[in-house]
Amino acid sequence: MIATVVYSVFAGWQLYEIHSGAKDTHDLAVAAKTQAENLGNMSDAADKIRQAADGMVAQEQRIADNAKQSLDASNRQSKAALDAAITQNRVDQRAWVGATEMLPPPPAFTENGKRLYLKEGQQSVFQFYLANSGKTPASSVLFRISYRTLPASVSFAPRYPTQPTKAGVLQPGSKFIVESPATELATLTQIATYQTGTNILYFYGEIRYDDIFGLKHHTTFCVYMLRDLTGFSDCNTYNEAD
Repeated sequence: MIATVVYSVFAGWQLYEIHSGAKDTHDLAVAAKTQAENLGNMSDAADKIRQAADGMVAQEQRIADNAKQSLDASNRQSKAALDAAITQNRVDQRAWVGATEMLPPPPAFTENGKRLYLKEGQQSVFQFYLANSGKTPASSVLFRISYRTLPASVSFAPRYPTQPTKAGVLQPGSKFIVESPATELATLTQIATYQTGTNILYFYGEIRYDDIFGLKHHTTFCVYMLRDLTGFSDCNTYNEAD
């Protein structure tokens, strides 16, 4: 009986230990599960934080890109406005050289009280002024001038001399007298063709010069003699300035 009691007590104690161990194992499993869930929640939270950080970086990059684009556009507009202002100032201040005031050949030919540019048996040397109507000097002024007689049915095209003539510096508001090459000896037949309009006498030239800004310019001019031989009128073409 004593042995049975001792065995029963021992068996009960083992049963208790087993039960207690099972409970502890369950508690550990529950704790492990809870910890795993907590770790999963922390991982999800960390991933959301990372995504939010990536979104903030992308947003900041978009803001920076937009700011740069706006700044670039503003700079382009400012540069365009500045370039336009500089160009306008140069146009306003630059030299403008052209041909003006065709003069009768010296000595002046007269007929019936009118000054003529041609006379039988004479050679004509036409004169005109190179004038600077701008506000600043023109430098390295060069010009090439000539004349041509063409039938009225033929379209005019200039033939400039190969070698230009130097005029140097032309101050603003100043003039420079230029003489054309002497025409051929005028005959009655030739003069008659001018008066009837069968032939036309053209006088033309080209002017090149530099302004104070270091830019190069050119002017072309063309006139033709009137039928009454008393002056010239502008051609429809070859009267241009850059």
